[in-house]
Amino acid sequence: MKDIAALKLLSQNIDALKQVPTPKDRDKKCLLKYGNVVRNTKENMQNISQYIQHIQEELKEVKGVLQASAVTIGKYVQELMASIIKCSNGQQSSNGSNGQQPAHGMSKSHGKASKYVHDIPFDDKELSPTEHRNTGSDKRGYSNKDDVATLKMQNDLEKQLMDLLDCVKKLEEIIPAIMSEANPDTTKEIKDISQLLNDWHNAVKRLEEEEAERKRREEQKIIDEKQREEEEKRHQERKEQEEIEKKKKEEEEKRRKEQEETERRRKEEDEKRRKDEIEIANRKKEELEKRKKEREEKEKEQKKKELEELEKRKMIEEEMRRKKEEEEKLRLKEEEEKRQQEEEKRQKELAERRQKEQIQAMKEKEKKDKAEKERRLKEYKQKKEEEKRQKEEQEYAEEHNNKMAFKKQKLEWKKKQDSYQEERKRKEALEDEQKRKEELEEAEKKEKANQIINKKIMKNEEQRIEKKNT
Repeated sequence: MKDIAALKLLSQNIDALKQVPTPKDRDKKCLLKYGNVVRNTKENMQNISQYIQHIQEELKEVKGVLQASAVTIGKYVQELMASIIKCSNGQQSSNGSNGQQPAHGMSKSHGKASKYVHDIPFDDKELSPTEHRNTGSDKRGYSNKDDVATLKMQNDLEKQLMDLLDCVKKLEEIIPAIMSEANPDTTKEIKDISQLLNDWHNAVKRLEEEEAERKRREEQKIIDEKQREEEEKRHQERKEQEEIEKKKKEEEEKRRKEQEETERRRKEEDEKRRKDEIEIANRKKEELEKRKKEREEKEKEQKKKELEELEKRKMIEEEMRRKKEEEEKLRLKEEEEKRQQEEEKRQKELAERRQKEQIQAMKEKEKKDKAEKERRLKEYKQKKEEEKRQKEEQEYAEEHNNKMAFKKQKLEWKKKQDSYQEERKRKEALEDEQKRKEELEEAEKKEKANQIINKKIMKNEEQRIEKKNT
């Protein structure tokens, strides 16, 4: 509702903008006074555009819902027709038990379904569950209220579809009306409004820029004054630093002299230390030479002892090797005797296995003979089952052909119904065109009449002017 109210306020905002003075005056108070008017017009235009987009999105959703509903309705109609066929099959089976037979050259299901085809209407008249036409089923003394109810349901679903499509057409017609209300009467007024808004926007920007420059200049002055004060402070600090540096130089000279004296003393002490270290190094060298001689003598004695021990070990190892060779010879003899005994056992086992294999081969032959007999019996049974199955398939194919014929008749009925609806739409379109032509003819007649009247008026004025001149 807020968006609709904004449409009505547009005309008021346009009048207010016309009363606003031009931006050339550059009066800040005047700009602030009428700034709210400019802001409100922008907000209203934005609200209107959002409102129109919202309506367009809703229409897209409605179209999607209609498409989905059409698909579901089609599925529902197919299910209803399938239920009709099932009912017809069930009733025919009951009639067959009573002794009734279908027509020549048709299956049971097709003979029964042909009765329902004549009950389907080809016009827009409604059928009640208690009233139906005098068809072939009535002549036979047969009436089925369930079939009439299903037809009524089908007609109701078709009417609901048509109503939904009419609703979509009405919504599509509403959009241009909303657009015409949202926009002003002419494009010139829109351009004037946009031009005024741009002028006000530019004027406000200029004032803001001038104020920003003034503030920047004031800030620059303050910054310059601060820089001058800082330079003076730096000059004073430099003088203080120079005095401090002089004092530091004097202190450094004193320290340098003290360091020279300390270095001279250190050099004297270092010379004394070097002399003492040389004497100590000479003493250590003499001690090391003595220790080397003692070590060499000890190493010679150890080598002699090691050679003696090696000779003893070699003698012991030769004796052990001889004993091992004798033991291995005895072990090999025992192993050969064991191998001969094992070979004799293996030959006996092979003979026993051959006898067992011959017995098993005889048994397997007997089993194979039995399996072949059973296989032949199964093949004979399968042939009989295939013959039965082929007969059943032939019967099923005949029933299927009858069902397909019923479906073809159903499709022909739908085509006729669609052609009827198309003719009705075409007639409506022709009527609309005739109305438009009549309106155009009336408008042309009015224009001609106005032209004749204008000509007469012009003639009268010319005659009046001539009379005055005479």
